[in-house]
Amino acid sequence: MTMVSSQAERFRRARTELEQAMALGCTIVELRRRNRALAHRAQAEVAERTADLMANPAPAQAEEPASPYWWMRD
Repeated sequence: MTMVSSQAERFRRARTELEQAMALGCTIVELRRRNRALAHRAQAEVAERTADLMANPAPAQAEEPASPYWWMRD
């Protein structure tokens, strides 16, 4: 990545961030705090749901024999 393209990318991100802050009616610092809090909550939510899935055993699947129509033929 060249110096010009990295500066252009930083400017684009800063402009997007400013537009988001203006739309929400807050400062960029407040927007960054909100985004960090949201990311933290998302990580905690994923960890909690994963723990719930690991703690609860999966329901037993009733295996029904497949009909001969679906058997593979050699």
